[in-house]
Amino acid sequence: MFGAVASGMLGNPVLGFVLAASVYLANLTVGLIFRFYRSNRDSDNVPTSVSFKRAWHEMAQAQTKDGRPFGQMLGDSIRQSTTTILMVGGFITFFSVIIKMLTVWHITNLLARTLNPILGSFMSMNGIEALINGLVETTIGCQRAIQAYGELSQQVGIVAFFLGWGGISVFAQVASFTSTTDLRFSAFVIGRTLHAVLALIISKLLLVFYGIPAAPILLRIPATTSELWWNTWRLSTKGFILAILGLIILAALSPIFRRKQRY
Repeated sequence: MFGAVASGMLGNPVLGFVLAASVYLANLTVGLIFRFYRSNRDSDNVPTSVSFKRAWHEMAQAQTKDGRPFGQMLGDSIRQSTTTILMVGGFITFFSVIIKMLTVWHITNLLARTLNPILGSFMSMNGIEALINGLVETTIGCQRAIQAYGELSQQVGIVAFFLGWGGISVFAQVASFTSTTDLRFSAFVIGRTLHAVLALIISKLLLVFYGIPAAPILLRIPATTSELWWNTWRLSTKGFILAILGLIILAALSPIFRRKQRY
């Protein structure tokens, strides 16, 4: 996702690392903040250490309680995964059609004119329309934002904001998944809003830290398609590996923090 936006829309795969780092670091920060959300609830039942043996034992117990053979469980899980993927694609298509209808009926332009007295000092009309599109569906919003904003720092910042927000399309997907659970949807909305704002701030800091120029024309675009593909793949892989390592380290250190809180 980050590599596609950086190379296909922004014209430089290096920015994929900036976007990935912004979104992942913001996500980790939100996770640490929400670590204290209802932290006292069932605190006595929380394991104090990470154990792969206990995880394997719990998985074996769950399979025994379920009663289905392993082959059937594997087939059912793949079937359910395929259904989920199709449902996600359906949500994206549905909201893409909604955005197109709002544009054709000039409702997006009407909303932009309504918000112009409030946001007019910060962005243009095209920027406000791109913001409305991005709040509904991320992919279309990123494309419109890159077309609407001229400076690279603005483009990267608003794209990071959209990637952190996820769009109403993602909100609808999560609502469909959590409708039969006791999870609070309001907590998800607060988390995504905080994620979007933090991703925007971190992207600005990373652009300054790496000294990337603000004008898109100064960016180096790889000469060949193979070089473009390779740089995108390499930077995206590095960002993914760093994010996974960070999650593993946090999971390993969490028992230490729990013990300190108890004492």
